[in-house]
Amino acid sequence: MTDNYSYTRFRWVDVADLEALAERLREAGLEVSIREMPTSENDVSPYRNQRSSLHVKADTLNAIISPSRAILSQRARRPFTARDMRLREIVLEAFPHASSSFFPWGFNVEPEFKFEKSG
Repeated sequence: MTDNYSYTRFRWVDVADLEALAERLREAGLEVSIREMPTSENDVSPYRNQRSSLHVKADTLNAIISPSRAILSQRARRPFTARDMRLREIVLEAFPHASSSFFPWGFNVEPEFKFEKSG
């Protein structure tokens, strides 16, 4: 366990409702901030409505969540706490795919991690 934990998950067709996901994360006791990015009615990008993101903090695990991708990471490799595991579980449920498309390339594997047993 030398490298920091970093794991990216995806949604393929539909995009996540960031407001609903933010509420769910807050209900789980996690710190959530929303980063709104500017756009305009003249913006022709197909991603113009997907620029905002959530920044979520648990104890040692952080997440940056956009409508189609979520990145879980740690600044320093530490065992996951119960709050970290809640964040991980919510992200893996909301972003069910380990690759950016259904084609058989570009997949990633979740790094190993340890769970801090309390109590």
